[in-house]
Amino acid sequence: MTFAESQAAASRVADGLAGLGVGSGDRVAFQIPNSPVFGLLQYAIWRLGAVPVPLHPAAPPPEVTRLLQACQPVALAGLAANAKALAQAMAPVPACQHLLLAGSEQVAGGHSIEGLMEAEGDAVEPAIRGPEDLGSLLYTSGTTGMPKGVPLGLSTIWYQTEFMADRFWQLEPSDVVLMIAPGSHLFGQTLLATAAWSGARLVMLPRFDPMALLQALQEERVTFFAGVPTLAQFLMTAPMVGSFDLSSLRRVMFGGAPMTTAEMQAFADRFDVEVITGYGMTEGVPVSYFSADMMAEAPRDSVGRITQGTEVRIVNESGEIAAADEVGEIWVRGPQMVRQYFESPEETAVAFADGWYHTGDLGQVDEAGYLFLHGRISDLIKRKGYAVYPVEVETILLAMPGVAEVAVVGVPDETVGQEIKATIVPRQGAELTAQAVEAFARENLAAYKVPRIIEFRESLPKNYSGKVMRSELIVAAG
Repeated sequence: MTFAESQAAASRVADGLAGLGVGSGDRVAFQIPNSPVFGLLQYAIWRLGAVPVPLHPAAPPPEVTRLLQACQPVALAGLAANAKALAQAMAPVPACQHLLLAGSEQVAGGHSIEGLMEAEGDAVEPAIRGPEDLGSLLYTSGTTGMPKGVPLGLSTIWYQTEFMADRFWQLEPSDVVLMIAPGSHLFGQTLLATAAWSGARLVMLPRFDPMALLQALQEERVTFFAGVPTLAQFLMTAPMVGSFDLSSLRRVMFGGAPMTTAEMQAFADRFDVEVITGYGMTEGVPVSYFSADMMAEAPRDSVGRITQGTEVRIVNESGEIAAADEVGEIWVRGPQMVRQYFESPEETAVAFADGWYHTGDLGQVDEAGYLFLHGRISDLIKRKGYAVYPVEVETILLAMPGVAEVAVVGVPDETVGQEIKATIVPRQGAELTAQAVEAFARENLAAYKVPRIIEFRESLPKNYSGKVMRSELIVAAG
């Protein structure tokens, strides 16, 4: 679809939603995979001055119900094939009056989104809203508890989109952008918005499928995509990749999980592309960014420089500002950051105290202003009184030949407090042993950081957003 066709279709959907009584400030939830319908529905909601609430396509019905109860939308949209589950999910939420269904022009018990797209009606004028008005409501992935509602104001969305499109990703109208991350994730939302901002062509994949990914990269002549480091590992190691022409790529970004400088450089060399990374969260992106021109000068394994206009404070265990190169919790404030959670005053009071967002991440900033990550505070391992950062151990083990993925956790131990456990996914065909892994670790780490429990698995447990569920690895060890 062209931009003009998209605008016309979104306008017709907005007309249809207005006919159902959806108006400025109302929330509309939708559980739709990446597709043109996803984008058109979101822009139609914005046109009315309403608030899109995208939900992950894989979220089970009980979770959908909990999120609907939390955000109280006036409507829920989803696929016609899931109509029964969607109706059940919205049943306990009286405020949610309308069911919108995609994938069929004739639906029972709901309104067809395709029908709205084809209808002719009086064009609804775009709503006029202020910069501090609520623009979107996203939910966190919930790896550290129940998902939290993150209210993105229109000024925040504007800042994030402009910075990412123009200054960080440097997108141009000639670019072809591939959207792999679900639209419910900030990654996906940013790709959707930046492609429109820059006038680039957007290609959307409904889910990660290896063959569909490679075909899209080749056939659509994709020039830019953003994804998690496991995507880089797939492209670097899967034998089938060599059969596809990926020469159109000019820049890629990996984020959402740690990626070493060596891994970034290896990917850049293999595919002759610029590789960038950064640090952020649903509550705000980017906090820091690592552009391609930093590769030669930046210290190894940093996540780049602090974003202009952003303040970062490192706070130690005593609650004091940490010294240069001292590890502590990362606090952030800036124009890209939200200032509260949605209707959650208790969680807001803890996470946004003193005018700063307390990330729960451990990090340090060197004298040149580069930021380094050391994992989550909740993941910190204390062995015999020594602090062990899982990210440090994982970075070392990922450098061992034959290791594809690794997750390090602390397991309760009566003698040492917490014992270090490493769960490793070997590369295809690799023959690894616990003894070899321990020996490699001893060569590269202080003795107290060496994992004493080593487990091999075919895959790491992850939630539907692709994040490792470390708690499951701890329970499995018990």
